[in-house]
Amino acid sequence: MRLNNIQAVTYSVVIFISLLFTYSYLSSLFLIFTIILLLINSKTNIIIKELSILLLFYIPIFQWYILLYQVNQNFKMVVLFKFILFIIISISVLNTKQILKEIFKSILFLGLILLLIRTSVVSIINGELTSLVNYIANTYIPLFMMLSIFYFKQHISHFKSLFYNSFIIALFILISLELYYLVIDFANNNDLTRLLNNLVFVARHGFEKHVELLGTAIGNIVFWRIPGINMDVVFSGYLWATIAYFLFLIKRYRFLIVILVLFILIAVSKGALIFLFYLIYFDYLVKRKLKYITIFSFVFFNLLLIIISFSTHTSGAVHVTGLIAPFTYPLDINYFIGYDFNGGNMSNLTTMSDKIYTGAESFIGILKYHLGLFGVMLFLYLNVKIIKENFRQNNIVSRYVAVMLISTLLVSFLQENVYNLSYIIIKLVVLYTIMSFYQIQRNKYANKNRK
Repeated sequence: MRLNNIQAVTYSVVIFISLLFTYSYLSSLFLIFTIILLLINSKTNIIIKELSILLLFYIPIFQWYILLYQVNQNFKMVVLFKFILFIIISISVLNTKQILKEIFKSILFLGLILLLIRTSVVSIINGELTSLVNYIANTYIPLFMMLSIFYFKQHISHFKSLFYNSFIIALFILISLELYYLVIDFANNNDLTRLLNNLVFVARHGFEKHVELLGTAIGNIVFWRIPGINMDVVFSGYLWATIAYFLFLIKRYRFLIVILVLFILIAVSKGALIFLFYLIYFDYLVKRKLKYITIFSFVFFNLLLIIISFSTHTSGAVHVTGLIAPFTYPLDINYFIGYDFNGGNMSNLTTMSDKIYTGAESFIGILKYHLGLFGVMLFLYLNVKIIKENFRQNNIVSRYVAVMLISTLLVSFLQENVYNLSYIIIKLVVLYTIMSFYQIQRNKYANKNRK
């Protein structure tokens, strides 16, 4: 049976509401496995498959894995759950055979994979399984999948117009809920419990711990951070920045951008504001094919932010230390091919100073520690190659890929989590939505020409 548009959009909203209001672990698990079965079944309607991808958009936003936390207080289970769902849903829209063939033909991808395998073996020998699982499942495999999707996007399944329409519905619901939660926060500034996330967290860890997580210092002033739906204020900021750029790119519902910037300001997400500026600024340059100005701007903004962060009394100095420290190690074979996965914020190291010394708070820093100087060079060159390829093309999908990679890479020098699984999920779902929107525009143009 084929679904019409009204039925399919209704199905999408039902999934959304089910995820939002499902408190029972077993019924939640049943819902997820039902979606997975629909995805892997070759007879499943393409509309249902596309709508199931919207789960990728919902899950990181609502921190849905809190339900798993209630059953098993184990971070590895959280990462593993999101990772498995990410892989299954991603594979359902890809020509996996073709992409794997292309990857194994690419020296850049192969080099990074070999370095990753080598560091994994070292970590297993050293008994660092927790760090290994955290970084492999939460960063490196999702990152390589994102880069391969951006590189070989022609092998992604054709997206119907329904995907774009469903995403817009989900977006309006999300913004409405965010406004609702922010009103609750401001009305009850001594009680920040949320419908799903914070109620569980505060009950387990106490209100004081919650306050500690929601404060940030700029100079000598401590600002109160209000994240809204998602308790992770940093992720909230980057989520709204990505969506604001999406609306800017498609030239639809641009009035919402003002509201989304307000969300970022309320979350006091400095990195997200800078990220949004990069997205819009580099979009202007990429659209006009200003190659040399783009290169100059990338270098200039990177150096400027490093200097400002290091010279001012903000938390930015820690990020600069995380970037530089792994490059100051003694020259030996590990300097070039990496040490192990016991470095960075998700490692087993107990003190923050040790984590910073191994690259924490900077993705380029932890990449240098994990995969060595060769790994950093291969990663940067792969990004440049994908950006160059998309820079040449004149369509909205390629522009999104080029601008998103430039801006994310620029931020990654002083941010560790920009290639985190949740962040990658949002980037990919927005990519799929833009592909769907591009298809709508092409169909409209084709129909107009026929007339």
